[in-house]
Amino acid sequence: GDLTVNKAHQLSTIDYALICVDWDHGIRSAIPLAETLTAAGITCVLWESRGADNRRRYCTHGLHESADIPLLIDELIRRSGKCAPVIVGVGQGYGAGLMLQAAVTEPRIQGLIAIDAYASLRESISRTMPDTLLTQATLWLMDLRLNSSVGFECFDVAPVESAAKLNRNLPVLIINLVQDNPICTLDDAVTIYRQLPCDRRDLWILRDQHDAPQATTRAISHTKGKRTANVEARLLQDEDS
Repeated sequence: GDLTVNKAHQLSTIDYALICVDWDHGIRSAIPLAETLTAAGITCVLWESRGADNRRRYCTHGLHESADIPLLIDELIRRSGKCAPVIVGVGQGYGAGLMLQAAVTEPRIQGLIAIDAYASLRESISRTMPDTLLTQATLWLMDLRLNSSVGFECFDVAPVESAAKLNRNLPVLIINLVQDNPICTLDDAVTIYRQLPCDRRDLWILRDQHDAPQATTRAISHTKGKRTANVEARLLQDEDS
């Protein structure tokens, strides 16, 4: 589909796509994406951040797991025999948020594809719960438990903040594919896209019934806080296009 033919991202120059697989669904969930990139001639490395034999008991949504990325890249360099292989980070959902965090401090990631990333873990969790005082109390108790178990609170994980810290020379592609999912929404994708300081950035979204049949892009008027901006997104026919 589009990932294999888009010349703007110079796929022919990429040595490796480092794919962070979903925490819950593992390697199998990333195979369709890996097959698409492999068909484009890119060697894919699928990374299971749970560790060997699911050694990690707790998911910290990238806060701790992203520290593995430099070690993985060290190994890719050793195996490739190249001093500076071109490596693109790829992730969906949990993996997208992790890659956004990792790319801030790992300059050897030379491109980034983030699919269905949430902007803030706390906001994502809040959207799945009723907007009541009891919900806020529940989130507070959740934070206490997380802090005592793994040393972080859910508001510590905000990929949108990482997006704002990325190098402006890093090409980034934000893709939103999910429909009717409160965890990672179109608003999350646009919010992350707007925060990117990168000179080369793109936003791809799924076409819906409101788009004209011949339209290839959609203009989105997006308001966050007191700021409104017009964002142009490229339209995809479906998840496989």
